Amino acid sequence: MVACHHCGEETPHQARFCPQCGSSLSAPLAADHDVRKVVTVVFCDLVRSTPLGERLDPEPFSAVLNRYHQIADALFRAHGGTVQKFIGDAVVAVFGVPTLHEDDALRAVTAASKLGPAVHELNERLDRELDVRLSLRIGVNTGEVLVRDGPDGRPQVLGEAVNLAARLEQVAEAREILIGDQTFQLVRDAVVAEPVRALPLRGTAAPVDAWRLLAVHPESRSQARRISAPLVGRLPDLALLEATFDRVVADRRCHLVTVLGEAGVGKTRLIDEFAGRLGGLATVLQGRCRSYGEGITYWPVARMIRQSARILDDDPPGMSYAKLAELVGEDRGMTGRLASVLGLREGTVEPEDTYWTFLRFLNLLARRHPLILVVDDLQWAQPALIALVEHVAQWSRDAPLLLVCCGRSEPPAGLHPGAARNAVELELSPLNDPQTQELVGHLLQEGHLAAELRSRLAEAAAGYPLFVEELLGMLQDDRTLRLVDGHWAVGSELADIRLPATLHAVLAARLDELPEPERLLLGRAAVVGSHLRTAAIAALSPDRDRQEVMEILTSLARRQLLHPDLVAAEASRRSDDGFRFRHTLIREAAYQSVSKEARAELHQRYADWLEQTERDHEPEIDEMVGFHLEAAFRLRVELNQSDSATRDLARVAGERLASAGHALAVRGDVPDTATDLLKRAVALLPDGHELQVDTLLDLAGALRDAEQFTEALHVFQQAHDVATVMDDARRTAHATLGRLDLLWFTQPSALADGGRSTIEAALRVLEDANDDLGLARSLRLSAYVDFAAGRSQAARGATERAIGIARYLRDERLEAQLLRLHCVVLFWGPAPLEEVVAVTERALERARERGMRVVEAAALSMLARVAAMRGDFEQARRLNEDARGIATEFADGMTWAAGFVSVSA
Repeated sequence: MVACHHCGEETPHQARFCPQCGSSLSAPLAADHDVRKVVTVVFCDLVRSTPLGERLDPEPFSAVLNRYHQIADALFRAHGGTVQKFIGDAVVAVFGVPTLHEDDALRAVTAASKLGPAVHELNERLDRELDVRLSLRIGVNTGEVLVRDGPDGRPQVLGEAVNLAARLEQVAEAREILIGDQTFQLVRDAVVAEPVRALPLRGTAAPVDAWRLLAVHPESRSQARRISAPLVGRLPDLALLEATFDRVVADRRCHLVTVLGEAGVGKTRLIDEFAGRLGGLATVLQGRCRSYGEGITYWPVARMIRQSARILDDDPPGMSYAKLAELVGEDRGMTGRLASVLGLREGTVEPEDTYWTFLRFLNLLARRHPLILVVDDLQWAQPALIALVEHVAQWSRDAPLLLVCCGRSEPPAGLHPGAARNAVELELSPLNDPQTQELVGHLLQEGHLAAELRSRLAEAAAGYPLFVEELLGMLQDDRTLRLVDGHWAVGSELADIRLPATLHAVLAARLDELPEPERLLLGRAAVVGSHLRTAAIAALSPDRDRQEVMEILTSLARRQLLHPDLVAAEASRRSDDGFRFRHTLIREAAYQSVSKEARAELHQRYADWLEQTERDHEPEIDEMVGFHLEAAFRLRVELNQSDSATRDLARVAGERLASAGHALAVRGDVPDTATDLLKRAVALLPDGHELQVDTLLDLAGALRDAEQFTEALHVFQQAHDVATVMDDARRTAHATLGRLDLLWFTQPSALADGGRSTIEAALRVLEDANDDLGLARSLRLSAYVDFAAGRSQAARGATERAIGIARYLRDERLEAQLLRLHCVVLFWGPAPLEEVVAVTERALERARERGMRVVEAAALSMLARVAAMRGDFEQARRLNEDARGIATEFADGMTWAAGFVSVSA
């Protein structure tokens, strides 16, 4: 046993987190204090210094170099740089260490441009004293480096950006300054430069673009801090949202509003203002897509369901189910389907059933009270979520429902104004100059600000509200902008202010100025994700107890880097325990600042914490754990670590992703997401792993569901080959059946020779192996072949046997497929109409009970045909119309079209 150093709880030695307080029992992170930064490196060298050293005695030559070094050191320090080293007659300076500035590139080229004149002044004295003149050449380059403490305690900068600066200096001519392309992009508005031919630099694989610096118009950049902003310049957008809501209520019809815009332009602020003005006029449910761009497909939907039913993340499944049932009412089918989405009930479901169930649920809520759904960060949404949003927008009826989707400037594939009858796309542009100046005045709240200064701040912010907030926060923090006798006064440095080219640069500089405990904790939080729980961050912080972590998170919230978050708070039942990043770019900047070694360890530790604490609470735990282990593995590979620990990471990540992909593949849910998960799992699992063939089979099935038939056939063949090498007859049979099943629906003629015997051989193997699922699938394929050959009785026997197995296995997706086939076989076979009606009605009852909408449509279509055969055309048309209404919900036109031909005459 080992005692937790925070709460004293006795814990088994193998435990990594304290069960009492959740604190980490592990050692501190190996590279926790290493930082990754984008810095600018200046490399200076004297031209033809060797002959000079040969002409002068070592002592006066040393004195000359010392005077040159002193000038360079003073100049670089005056511009905020740090001289890393003096190597003979070379000087290496870095801008961004120890502290980043948003204008480090500009500071660097400014200092470099001033070093030549400074050396020229030195030459005037050296010429008189020693008949000596110095000539410089300089290379400047910007790029990502690792910063760590060197042996002498000073920051040590490592990375290709340093080497490239040296290479640029080496090819420069005397009195020439060459700057790298990334440096030029950051300073292009403040310099005069001309391109030079792509340079074949030593040690680089391809020629490098560079620029010759001719002149500089220097402007310093300052650090920034975010502060709260009022809504300015968005009244027309707000009016459009309010008018749309009024139409929703008046017409009782669904409307879709897509709000697009770049990060920092004010999308979230607009929606918050809109929702706040509604008061109690509507129920607002919000869901944010996971900022990973992959993985948790229905996360926003699940959050909305939980919000509406007041389900907490740590509620027991029974309590959660009861809350859901209380909200829904007597519709047990809907309750069950929603429970499946939340992971509260086992079983499988067709994607179309999920769409239909969620639509009915929303309509139910909207008919009680006008409903607004807000899906944020839609740029991270998976195709299945987009399809769900489209489905709701297209098929919602007689319910006041407003869909508001927020994302980046490019709308997600498939989501566009044509996605619904009543849809509008709203793209937010940066504020114009008067609006930006108004925002500046509003943020300052009091005191007089000179028009010229107001205009200068507006110009620097470039119309982005977030830029205005960051800039003013920084200026007030460092007292560059201060209130004196009712007037805002500024220091002379404000005249040179220049914001960075991107918001990321502003945020990186802002984060770099944080006290070390806050900066380190923010980096750990960035590994976790956008939504943060104190317990999770404490688990990654062996140097802090939970109370300290809470205090630091609260401090970060006061700095407007984090916000309170009800989603995370609900998960822990503590109203003060949930936080989220103020903006995705803040998280990205914090994440990028963490060294890859520390990132890899943090991802792995967080995955361990999820396994230990969330296994029983988080329905998609395997996907989350797999994501973090995969990230840890990829980072270790980038660090050229190929040891057994790295291979173990790949294996376990593959196992988790395979499990998550299997769960989706079995349900037939979201084939695109399942395909992505399973492809990643296949890439991670080592050859010969026991899950390798099963994962390939799942992947082939998901590709088939996604209608990627050629690739699915290839993967089925790959699974067959691997299973054959492993001498696994059962899995070989599965691969064979999967390939034949796909060929049956895409190239039926391919089964003409030997198809039946191959199926029978596989069936025998699966029977001998007591593989019920494989047996049911082989019986289904056998039934198709028998039915096509006119052997209806054999087909009927196979489907009935397979249905029994599917129900035993609780595989509702396979059962639905078999029920449809069974109704078709029975109708076209020799069975009496009375028997056809009885069996089909039982299938219809089962479909309605279990929410199998595809089966319901097929059964109604069959009953319509029976009614037509009996001469009851009125009933036939009514049943067929009901089938059509269901089938067209999810674009299953074949069911309706086949029935229409039967009854239209």
